[in-house]
Amino acid sequence: LILGELREGVLLTAARDQVVYVNATAERLLGRAADQTVGRPAADVFRLIHRLTGKPGESPIERALATGEPT
Repeated sequence: LILGELREGVLLTAARDQVVYVNATAERLLGRAADQTVGRPAADVFRLIHRLTGKPGESPIERALATGEPT
């Protein structure tokens, strides 16, 4: 799979927000192995936090699923 060779972190979800794939870079960035990530809701494994305010950020995954547009 070409996505596995990318240096960027790749997290793929199904239409219902379930993680179906993470590459090695994403595993490292998330601090979780693929077997701890695949099958779980994306919101459980990927959360953005504003570095200055500490407040939750907008989820690009939820935005992409809602709009159908890639992020």
